Amino acid sequence: MRVAEVPAGAGEADDPPVPAGPQVKNTVTVSAKTDMVVLAKTISGGVHHHGWRSPRVLLIGAAAGAMLLVVALVLVRWLTDSGALPATGNPLAPPATARETGILSGHTGMITGMKFSGNGQVLATASMDKTVRLWDAPNHRELGTLATGLVNPNGVAVSQDGRTVAVAPSGRGVQLWDVASRKQLGESLSETEGMRGMPIMAMAVEFSPDSRLLAVGELSGQVRLWDVASHRRVGKPLVGHTSGVFAMAFSADGRVLATSGGNATVRLWDVTSYQQLGQLPLGSFGFVQSLALSPDGRTLACAVSGLNTQLWDVASRQRLGEPINNSATSLGFSSDGKRLVTASAGQGVQLWDVASREPRGDPIGSNPAATHVSYSPVGQTLATGMLDNSVRLWDMTGLG
Repeated sequence: MRVAEVPAGAGEADDPPVPAGPQVKNTVTVSAKTDMVVLAKTISGGVHHHGWRSPRVLLIGAAAGAMLLVVALVLVRWLTDSGALPATGNPLAPPATARETGILSGHTGMITGMKFSGNGQVLATASMDKTVRLWDAPNHRELGTLATGLVNPNGVAVSQDGRTVAVAPSGRGVQLWDVASRKQLGESLSETEGMRGMPIMAMAVEFSPDSRLLAVGELSGQVRLWDVASHRRVGKPLVGHTSGVFAMAFSADGRVLATSGGNATVRLWDVTSYQQLGQLPLGSFGFVQSLALSPDGRTLACAVSGLNTQLWDVASRQRLGEPINNSATSLGFSSDGKRLVTASAGQGVQLWDVASREPRGDPIGSNPAATHVSYSPVGQTLATGMLDNSVRLWDMTGLG
């Protein structure tokens, strides 16, 4: 680029005349690339495009720009197809992360279990402080406290409509509580018909999707179904486990129940016929501490205590890929079934892509000391139970 000083009023032949006035100097800057003349007037401080020596320059520049745009688009398409670039999303945008929306405080002991109601309105949290606290999840407000006694890790469940809570305290049978009044509904479920007799030594409880049945996993290894309204047993016991039942999960249609025993076995049951559908050969020691069925009932997730997380196809009873080595103690599916969240006391809370079994984003939150997780069956809310006795709520929008 060359710069020259010319007298005021000088320019191209077709330039307009410079008005009479004080003689000031104008600086003309000529671009060597475009041959564009720029007149900078020092009085007004303005900069004006004064003219083009050759209109063909504009056409050549436009054609070159179009060619570069086409080359760029072809390059991006090639990188996307080859996997070097993601197919969607803005690569310049910051990665999506979970957003903490609230902290639920009140427990004075470690969180031992938590469960959302089917409509996502009520969250029940159990603790070593021998209480179950009920929370209005959307508004982060405590509804009340149930003095239930010591609760097992999977010994709390909430009905689909959020009206009833079931808890399985050690040595005190299975209790049903009314959420609105925070009062126990009748006596604890017992070994004999009705509400009298020896208390059930239960390890886990789970409501059916229609809230009519309660599955109770016992220390003896058997599973029994109870009518919630009448407190009476339904059908015959589901017998097969040789040690205590630690976790259970219903399919969305209520026809299949998955149960885990202390000898690293998972069994699938037809709830209507009370027959076993099959057993999953986990091929590992330890016990399955947490179970979760995907909303469509096709995939079962198992957290084998101290070892790994396994995903299984329910229909074929075949494992989906290699186990995830994360020592998870609690897990749950998102409402669309595409994501799985796991909690590990040492590795924190991690979101996983179910199809690829690869982690999705960084661990959730900065504190790795999480013991339990519960994904709301509706919406994008995740609850995490921390070793500091608090429960944290997260908005998972954007991570789907």
